[in-house]
Amino acid sequence: MAPQVAFIGLGGMGKGVAAKLAEWLGSGKAPGYSGPLVVYNRTTATAQGFAHETPGVTAVATVAEVVPAKIVFSLLANDAAADAVLGDYLSARAADGASHPAIYVNAATLLPATVKRQAAAAAKAGVEFVNMSVFGRPDAAATGSLVAVPAGPAAARQALAPLLPAFAGRGVWDLGEDPATSASFKLIGNFWISSQIEVAAECLALGAKNGIEDSAVLTMLETFLPSPIPIGYARRMGAGGYSTETGFAIDLGSKDLGHIRARAADSACPLPWADVAYIHLLQTKARHGGSLDWGAMFLAVRDNCGLPSNSKQE
Repeated sequence: MAPQVAFIGLGGMGKGVAAKLAEWLGSGKAPGYSGPLVVYNRTTATAQGFAHETPGVTAVATVAEVVPAKIVFSLLANDAAADAVLGDYLSARAADGASHPAIYVNAATLLPATVKRQAAAAAKAGVEFVNMSVFGRPDAAATGSLVAVPAGPAAARQALAPLLPAFAGRGVWDLGEDPATSASFKLIGNFWISSQIEVAAECLALGAKNGIEDSAVLTMLETFLPSPIPIGYARRMGAGGYSTETGFAIDLGSKDLGHIRARAADSACPLPWADVAYIHLLQTKARHGGSLDWGAMFLAVRDNCGLPSNSKQE
């Protein structure tokens, strides 16, 4: 029997989402779907290791082997990788002569222009394309606590609906027919998150320059800001914890902010905080490399203020 669901891309986010999908498929909670979940990663050993340690998962070595699946999820690091893998998938589908209905679901943070191009390429090949941006860190993915924001053809979104509770425990926000809407929405959300990190970093730095303990500033932030996202980053920044084990790397944050700034330029919409946050990420990368969590932009703020690094990762 042909696999029903496949997943491409086993980075920090991808592993969490794929594991929850495999668990959901095996639970019988998705009417009309069953396992195993087929996984592909460009580093074959990663897929094999994931399959070995995750029940209900089968690893494959080529993109061509996911072609029989009815639904293919993709969660890759950047636009170039997403373009390349979709191209490989569509080429393999054509070479196989596959004509069965298929839905390709991008869950990565991509430029709206990239999503439009991918949706057009998929449609030309007879594949329905849904952009399903997700909000949350890798630790939220691992517990099925993401927010998913799908956009694409109505029938495709309806077909996906039984699968989304596997990993989108915090909610599913349907954004309609245009896949690029989901991509734009994700950039707006990430701009908000990055701006909150930036403001929290500046609050902590100003407190430090004025002899105020981080704990006092954190108490103020926790009182004024009920959202757990900036508070979580503020806590990690105050503690000097910038590990990407459950975080979001500077290189990926820089990519997202680059997308945000590009979208702002295309929209003639100045976003000063996005510019500031982007500069601080680049400053942090120049001094500390691109592998720390993007909350490490606080290191650039501290450096600009003449404060020493508080990183526990050095």
